[in-house]
Amino acid sequence: MKRRISTYFSLLVIVTSILVAPLHAIAEMSIGDTQATQATSETSDVTNRTSESQSETSTTISSGSVESTDLQNTEVQSDLKSETLQTSEKQSRAPTIAPFSAVDDVITSFSITDENGDPLTEAVGQWETFRINGTFDLPNNQVKEGDTTTITLPSELRFGSNESFELKDSNGNIVANATVLSDSKQIILTYTDYAETHSDIHGSFYFYAGVDSTIVQEEQTITTTIDVEGTTFPIEIDYAGIDTTTYPLTKSGWFTDGSDQTIQYYVAINRSSGNYPDATITDAINSQAVTYVPGSFIIYKGKWQLNAAGNDWELVNRVNVTGDYEINISSDQRSFSIDFGDIGSEDQYAIYYKAELAYTPVDGENVVNTAVLTSNDVVIKDGVAYTNYQKEEAKPKDIITR
Repeated sequence: MKRRISTYFSLLVIVTSILVAPLHAIAEMSIGDTQATQATSETSDVTNRTSESQSETSTTISSGSVESTDLQNTEVQSDLKSETLQTSEKQSRAPTIAPFSAVDDVITSFSITDENGDPLTEAVGQWETFRINGTFDLPNNQVKEGDTTTITLPSELRFGSNESFELKDSNGNIVANATVLSDSKQIILTYTDYAETHSDIHGSFYFYAGVDSTIVQEEQTITTTIDVEGTTFPIEIDYAGIDTTTYPLTKSGWFTDGSDQTIQYYVAINRSSGNYPDATITDAINSQAVTYVPGSFIIYKGKWQLNAAGNDWELVNRVNVTGDYEINISSDQRSFSIDFGDIGSEDQYAIYYKAELAYTPVDGENVVNTAVLTSNDVVIKDGVAYTNYQKEEAKPKDIITR
């Protein structure tokens, strides 16, 4: 009897273990893949919710649940992946902090005058320069030291050089340092500490420019704009165009780069391919306290022709013939003469020399120098160079006066 009871008890344990095991597994799935609070100890309730729990595993992950490899493609996982990519993208696109910022609404106007500040009454020539006059008014509490404003010339205009200058307010305080970039036709104004620490800063300035004869060659009225940080200012200039007329003599002069007191001159002889027997060149400096630089004289012989751009002359196949001629310089170093003998149609020359000022000129001052070509003691042509000193640009215009 006891043995039979023991056998029945063993069978009951086996049956019970068989029945409980799958119910326990189902409960684990429900708790692991759905909300744990939905599980009950009642076998029938767990059984009824098994299919619901299995269907929800594809869309829902409950808080506190253990992730299953079967849930890696759920909507939440996709959202997390998307968020991770977006965060990574934002980090890779994080803006670089610039050491300075661009400042607009600073320049209030531009106007054009001649190189002396007077109204333009005639069309400007190919080598002539003029002033571009600007006014400025800095916005209060917006400009920091190191901030910049960029002024961009139109393609039709050019600078004379890339010399820097200072931008000052109406009281003479340095508001910004201006850097001239000839290649990009820009002026970069970089503001000083004064601009950052003071208010109500305003004033005016000017710089020198000319028509870019590589861009504009024909006589016309140029209507264009100057750009300042996206704001445009209209300007209008009458341009005389390129003069390709040939002359027996042409004289030019300009201040050398970086110098306030040295002028480079050159005299072009016989671009007209004429015949000039017993030809002599004489030259005299008309301005006071200006003398020739000893040892600066060079004479070249070659062939005058227009350059590839068609806007300037060049002496091609040139040969240095300085040693073939005697340069007679006066004792005061203010005049000279050269006897060329007979000049034929194929004899074309260029004479280069320098002059030195014994003082620093003022802005807008002209240094006058005259050259004369004579043949058989008859004046064939003279040329006067009015070399204008321009403070904002160390190399002013190359003026040719015929």
